[in-house]
Amino acid sequence: MKRVVVDPKWRFELDEELFEAARDGVEMHLNHPGIPPLTWERWIDRPNWALIPDANDPDLPYYKAEFAVTQFVPDDPELSQIIGKVNLWKKDDKRVAGRSAPHTHPGPFRAHVMKGGYTESRFWLEDSTVLIPRDKTVVADRYQLDGVLHVAEAIHQTGETNELPSDILHEVVEIHEPDRTLTVMVGHQGWDAPWGELDPDTQIWTRSTVAANPNFGAMFLDRNPHWAAK
Repeated sequence: MKRVVVDPKWRFELDEELFEAARDGVEMHLNHPGIPPLTWERWIDRPNWALIPDANDPDLPYYKAEFAVTQFVPDDPELSQIIGKVNLWKKDDKRVAGRSAPHTHPGPFRAHVMKGGYTESRFWLEDSTVLIPRDKTVVADRYQLDGVLHVAEAIHQTGETNELPSDILHEVVEIHEPDRTLTVMVGHQGWDAPWGELDPDTQIWTRSTVAANPNFGAMFLDRNPHWAAK
């Protein structure tokens, strides 16, 4: 099986089996005339990847690697409403050490599991009079949410689709096959709200730019210097 070391410093490797899973996922779930088929050359091109650090574990090269299939394309009426990524998972996405910290995304999305699987905790509020901010013009950095907070565990395996609406917070708590779990993420219109994290104990939602570990930005650029000019 063909294997390539894409980034020796951060021990980031890709192989033919992962490529085939990603290629099939892009063809199945991001099938659009404006999105070219995924090629091996694009797949192993380092600038197409972002290695996402775990701010709680600086010795870990990355917890997830993201390949940007497409970002919003303003001059295309359809592509301007689509965002597509391939995510290759090394470990869970627990953003705060010592406690749960489910997060919101900028909008709804579907994650299609092409290889491996993962377990997530899903959180939602019942009878809340304060809504999680879904508008990019939101000014406040923190919101005190009320209502009853519910949580449930969900397992997503190869061939399944995880649909996450805007009103659900989640936390990926286990990767079933580290370095071999691959998902294709597809987001549609409405991806312009702020990222945020919730403290389940206090029910305070905090904008991610405020809640993030202060070391995250430097760690990200250390792993992805090609992003410095973006």
